[in-house]
Amino acid sequence: MPMLHQDFITIQLPKNELVIMPTSVLTRLHQYRQLKFWHREKGGIFLGRYRGQYIEVTDITLPQHDDLSGRFFFNRCSPLHQQTAYTQWQNSSSEITYVGEWHTHPEQFPNPSTQDISEWQSKLSGSFESMLLCIVGQSTDWFGCFQDGVISKEISSSFTSCTQNYQL
Repeated sequence: MPMLHQDFITIQLPKNELVIMPTSVLTRLHQYRQLKFWHREKGGIFLGRYRGQYIEVTDITLPQHDDLSGRFFFNRCSPLHQQTAYTQWQNSSSEITYVGEWHTHPEQFPNPSTQDISEWQSKLSGSFESMLLCIVGQSTDWFGCFQDGVISKEISSSFTSCTQNYQL
């Protein structure tokens, strides 16, 4: 079985849940940082697996042309986000699924706005699993989760480097 070296970020959420995300996914998120005054908010969804107390992020959807966005707002409208999630769910024998939401903010140290909180509560209120939430800022990122109608901020995050066995 081939060995593959991969770096991960781990994010500790309330209720002892842990998010495991390849740094390659985080790098893709950071490509959308709003560093210039003309940059619009961008966003998408997280795809991954639930593994007991772990949420394993495997991919994200990218911003689409038919999403609505401005300097201070983002509305995920494109059907491609749902289509991508459904395709990955089918191709993985129902293992890869929608595990959360991400978008950007034009600020150094982002926090959820009242609009973010309202939209998350509206969109995610029927979910049975914890949902990962992320706001990509100019310098740092805000991570949290939505569970049982409550939004909670991450407890901590750290970088991990490991070698895994993958069967090709």
